[in-house]
Amino acid sequence: MLANATEIVQIVREVTAVMGPKLERYLAATYGPTWLEIVNGHLAQQGLSPGAALVERFCLAVCAYDPATFGWAGADRRQLAEDLFALAGPAYDDQPIPTADVVRAREIASAIHGGSGSDHQDLPATPKQFAALIAEATFRKPPLGKRGYAEDEVDGFLDWVSERCVSGASVSPADIQRAAFQKPPRGRRGYDEQDVDEFLEWMKATLTAFES
Repeated sequence: MLANATEIVQIVREVTAVMGPKLERYLAATYGPTWLEIVNGHLAQQGLSPGAALVERFCLAVCAYDPATFGWAGADRRQLAEDLFALAGPAYDDQPIPTADVVRAREIASAIHGGSGSDHQDLPATPKQFAALIAEATFRKPPLGKRGYAEDEVDGFLDWVSERCVSGASVSPADIQRAAFQKPPRGRRGYDEQDVDEFLEWMKATLTAFES
């Protein structure tokens, strides 16, 4: 294997050796004993290959693309995992790798190891902790040419859920399932729809765990 490719593969192995066990505990708490089957189903919907264990590129793909990891990793750390996953593709195929890609892979690894998401090993233990994570949610802008979801509607809904959790009022997975948002006015861009939809999936999984 070429030297730069070998180094990126080693970086991926080191990152996922730390990330994998923590992520597996979180996914098992979120989805139950069939978590691997569920995760592979989610990846298949996005045209990604299945895996048998949370190691190497499969671990990065799960962190980057599975809806449940939004609450575990946050948008920034998910993006880092996606970026390292993309860099690793040519390396695992033993293609020539620019030195700049190796430098970027090192930077990503450092950021992932230092990210606060590494401390989120389980689902929120209480509704108030859940509300605190909702308050920290951030979403990207949609791609150019797309309008996404209206920011005020998304923010208003998340505030409603958070307030009910803090006050002890009832909120259920069905409430999240019924959420619907309009597009912002023409000429404006709101929140990326995929980011919001994935966050809502994590919210449903968390509320389902609270009910069990």
